[in-house]
Amino acid sequence: MTDLGKGCIFVQVDAGDPQLSLFAAPAPTESSKKAEYFPLLGGSFVDPHAASSGSLVIDPYRGCEFGCAACGLRGHGPEGASDRRITVRADAAVALAEDLARPELAGRGLILGAAGDPYQPAERMFRLTRRLLDVIRAAPARPLALFSRSDLIRSDLARLAKLAERQPLSIGIICGSDDEELLHWFEPGAPAPRSRLRALRLLRQRGVRTGLLMGPLLPGLNDAEEALRRLLAQARAADASFVGFGMPDLAEPAHRRLIAWLERRAPELHQRYRAAFGEGERYRRTVDERWARILAEEGFGHAEAGGHFAGPDPAYLRLYGGARRDSAGPGGPRGGRSPH
Repeated sequence: MTDLGKGCIFVQVDAGDPQLSLFAAPAPTESSKKAEYFPLLGGSFVDPHAASSGSLVIDPYRGCEFGCAACGLRGHGPEGASDRRITVRADAAVALAEDLARPELAGRGLILGAAGDPYQPAERMFRLTRRLLDVIRAAPARPLALFSRSDLIRSDLARLAKLAERQPLSIGIICGSDDEELLHWFEPGAPAPRSRLRALRLLRQRGVRTGLLMGPLLPGLNDAEEALRRLLAQARAADASFVGFGMPDLAEPAHRRLIAWLERRAPELHQRYRAAFGEGERYRRTVDERWARILAEEGFGHAEAGGHFAGPDPAYLRLYGGARRDSAGPGGPRGGRSPH
């Protein structure tokens, strides 16, 4: 293990491997000083256990520095990826170029933002997401869905706009509230909501199909109708292509971790969450019906709870239920679900 200073610690993989030149990077930002980065030479992005017709998840980072309380990713992946243990796919660009050249993968969609935010602070140093976008643009066109909580996506505005001109591209900006203090409480490392909404607006101004994913909705914290309507109004002002909401991840260990976090930080909500989530599908249907009513009253169209956000793989984009405002992009004019 090597300490490169300023809080960045790297684990040596193979000193002679040319891909490790990616780690000759600028000093980390303040928000990433406590993170440990673990380079991984992972080879192909093809998951042998996934459906042969499914989209390729091509995330260059496993784990996420934003540290969201309701995140379903923490504790999974290589090296126990979390908000402070980030696995970095040092060979991501090379591996993707090789995958996209395989005839049997022709036309398969791509997903960025399923295993870790592609524009988390690590991207400032390694620029692996940018490298992947360049690889995608150089290959035959195919659908791409990208999901992020970060305004760092603005650094790739020109790339994304050019990509959208040649192939189906949908971007979901995730923001569960316009209350900065509240978001900082349960998404401590993520950018402020106004920064995310500005990124959405700038992407739309460049003609990129971009929507707002409002989630996860946490009962008693950010699910009040007034707050949802206020956020929908800001999505409309930013010309969002679609909107959606998300429920917390109820699978273990994410559910157990969220309940423990609530017990520490919001004990008055702890028992309410246990009761609500214990109802399972009944609770989800209640939220779906309320969301559909709010969307209809706010003029966002009909919510299709079983659909998906113009992403290439409806089986994977399964968290968010939403509504459209346009008919462009891969997958047609449907509402739906997304990975975060």
